Amino acid sequence: MSDTKNEATISVALPNEFSIMRLTDMLCGAFEQSIGYWATNARHFLPEGFDMKTWREENGFTERWNDDSGYQVTDFYLAPFVGGEIRFDEIVDERSGETTPRILDLAAIQKGLVIMAVGKFVNRVWGCGCKHFSDFVNEDDDSITHDVFVQCCVLGDIVYG
Repeated sequence: MSDTKNEATISVALPNEFSIMRLTDMLCGAFEQSIGYWATNARHFLPEGFDMKTWREENGFTERWNDDSGYQVTDFYLAPFVGGEIRFDEIVDERSGETTPRILDLAAIQKGLVIMAVGKFVNRVWGCGCKHFSDFVNEDDDSITHDVFVQCCVLGDIVYG
């Protein structure tokens, strides 16, 4: 609790747990459908020496197609959840081709979920993705939700669209 000059505040933790499968759904939607207008050159990196085959077997992520979701959960989407990361470039100037490198790892995903859940208070206005977080939690998400999710993860706000 803070009590600095008429600005007393309290912190509230929002206990939520999300399955890796649900989060890979969001990543798949983002990288395959929605962020291509501001992101390019996506590639994944696993920790050196990591045995993905064993991890998949132990955690139920076989390499076959997932019957429920209609897509294969590839190493690309799982990388952030096993200590790896997805690296891509943000297109900051279409005319010049200038890009900024971005990294999506577990810490970024956790940060993005918090930003989506509680928004961002800037100049006394709540912004960011509260509506989109609600859509995600209620499984009413779409490509816009997936785009906002990745933006909140790597940019800390909704910058595009």
